[in-house]
Amino acid sequence: MMEHLVDFAVDPCDDFYAFSCSAKTRGTKGPFPRKVIDEKEVLLKFPPKKFEYMKKFYISCTKINTGFTTEEVFEKCVEADGPGGEKCTKEELEEYGDIYVQMVGYIQQFFKETAFPAVTSDWEEATKDWFGGAGWTWYGVAAKVLKDYFYLGAFTQIQIVKNRSNKKISQTETFKSNVFFAPLINSVKMKNEDFHEIYIVPMTIPSRLGRLTSDPGYKELMVNVLKSFGGNASTVEADASRILEMEKQLVEIDLPSSLSGQDFKEANGEFRELTIRELATSVPVVPWISYIEAALDHNPSVKIRPSTRVYVPDISKMKALGRMVKDLSVRDSANLLVWRMFIKFANDFLNTGSESGDLQENPWQGSTRKEICLNQIDAFFPYAYDDLTIAENIDEKTTKDIKTMFQNLQKEFENIIDAQDWMSRPTKKNAKDKAKAMKINVGERTPNTREYKQLSEKMASNNYIGNILEIGNYQFDSLVKKLEEPVNIIDYLYDEQVWNALYFRSRNEMIILTGLVHGFFGIGLDFDIPAGLLYGGFRTLGHEMVHGFDNNGRHFDMDGLRFDWWKSSEVTEYNKRTQCLVEQYQNFSISYEGEDYSQRNAAPAGENIADNGGGMAVYETYKRLPEAEKHCVPGFNFTSDQLFWLGYSFYWCTHSGSHEDIKDYRHILRGSPSSSGHFPAPWRVNTVFSNLPQFAEAFQCLQGSRLNPGQEERCAVWSVP
Repeated sequence: MMEHLVDFAVDPCDDFYAFSCSAKTRGTKGPFPRKVIDEKEVLLKFPPKKFEYMKKFYISCTKINTGFTTEEVFEKCVEADGPGGEKCTKEELEEYGDIYVQMVGYIQQFFKETAFPAVTSDWEEATKDWFGGAGWTWYGVAAKVLKDYFYLGAFTQIQIVKNRSNKKISQTETFKSNVFFAPLINSVKMKNEDFHEIYIVPMTIPSRLGRLTSDPGYKELMVNVLKSFGGNASTVEADASRILEMEKQLVEIDLPSSLSGQDFKEANGEFRELTIRELATSVPVVPWISYIEAALDHNPSVKIRPSTRVYVPDISKMKALGRMVKDLSVRDSANLLVWRMFIKFANDFLNTGSESGDLQENPWQGSTRKEICLNQIDAFFPYAYDDLTIAENIDEKTTKDIKTMFQNLQKEFENIIDAQDWMSRPTKKNAKDKAKAMKINVGERTPNTREYKQLSEKMASNNYIGNILEIGNYQFDSLVKKLEEPVNIIDYLYDEQVWNALYFRSRNEMIILTGLVHGFFGIGLDFDIPAGLLYGGFRTLGHEMVHGFDNNGRHFDMDGLRFDWWKSSEVTEYNKRTQCLVEQYQNFSISYEGEDYSQRNAAPAGENIADNGGGMAVYETYKRLPEAEKHCVPGFNFTSDQLFWLGYSFYWCTHSGSHEDIKDYRHILRGSPSSSGHFPAPWRVNTVFSNLPQFAEAFQCLQGSRLNPGQEERCAVWSVP
């Protein structure tokens, strides 16, 4: 690699980036194949060991026979002259695929636990003692279903929005409810405050329900389903007709097919928020406190009070639905509720052979079963690819070694803080407290909970319906237990495959993404390479740490809260030092083939503060290593210290394959800083090195050379004597 990248014809004291990132070999492949991260489908089919459960789900999903529709199956298996008469038998269902055998078993149990009147004999007697003697109540049943059969009661789905470069830029979430009113909890950031909170979601219905209620085939399907699950032949027609009438009422209310965050906003953009007391006044058909507590009781700390605030969509439709529910008999509300839960689940997960014009409507993208199954994995496990990427590319030893390097860097940065003669003792203490408290996350996305382990153990390659139900229950249970906790913004914005690292000032936490570890020098991070190359190449640790103390990060304390802990005189000095960097970058030129290139426009200073302070901090950390650990590269006349600066520049040379992909050095030199202040790579190397006398010493640069301008021309916010 060094033979490929180093150009000894370039003066390292004039343009170190060109010296260490040869223009002569630019645009050609390096001596080693560039490491790439496996695509999602490959990782799902052949996952790391701890993710076998995803493979099992994928197998269970792709096994599904797609030759018949649900209506065809129920129409045939309830024929009076069939083996089971008007009830479907296991033998009959096996002809159409194992999914129907699975479904009947689960749905029979579901109908029993919800007491579906249309298939329950002597219904009033069977339910008179339910819920402590209150009898059947829709809210009692709904609370149980949300906990035990979540995907029958409701559904939430995260949509990841990506830009043209396929990079994640935002996430949205849609809510669907098959019960009259469902207390659901957001997975992603909905508002400026990033917490998991309660959203009241009224029943949602498919947009085609109005058409279905007038379609004879839909009523025929309903009758056949009721018969197949034991409905009384003398009452199923009447029950089906009454359910259709009630569904028409739902259509008249104009209930939506789903709700997103926008549907919970007022016209002015503010979220529509009500206390439970206010909600009960508007929709008095629900005992809101006991209902929500029952639905969320897997979190023992949940306590709903009249003053508890929840978010609601269009309150007029909530009121209309409440009035409709109030006017229904208990038996009618039971029939409608259980049917809506069943038929929506059947449409979403028993959609085995639907075509245009069928009663069913495929909610999943994809024209083949494989594509549909991959789409379902994206819905059920929206961060699966991130989890698989981490497990495949970062082992425990690498994680441990990165954290050890980070801890050494923390200690060194505390020394650097102590060396600042322009900072007072109290200010230094606050800064050191923040450095000590800073956290690092390396591949720690996958939940490490008992519930997650149980879910992975329950996945089976031959039980698609069972898998679906387990996933739904896990998702609801996990969100309930996160109520009022912060939303994980790592998942919210960043893909693990990206070559990057980030610092979150609101959490005082650094994130190292797998793409950076995997793509290190194009060959992957290796702690066995010489220490100089390793520390220089992993300059990112210092860069992200100093973001905690740049012109934005300095306004936040050790807990990620805004705190003005600087004296006015220190702010003045900080701003003076920052302005020195701004002007320096504007005036720093790089020469190539007789032409000078410079960046005349001012850019945000945070990235340059982090580059300069971070590079110096990592170097000082490297210098404290025992001399015995500072090995050189055989065949090259570079000292260990020189290897540090080479490693630093190699990082930018190999970043995301840029040396191989960008053929002309001038293309980089003509680039401009990004909106956030990231300068083109040659400035991120050369300008930084010109500010660090340690570099000039290592390469014996003459005083007055471009990268050894003299102390009076150097700039630094954070420096060492």
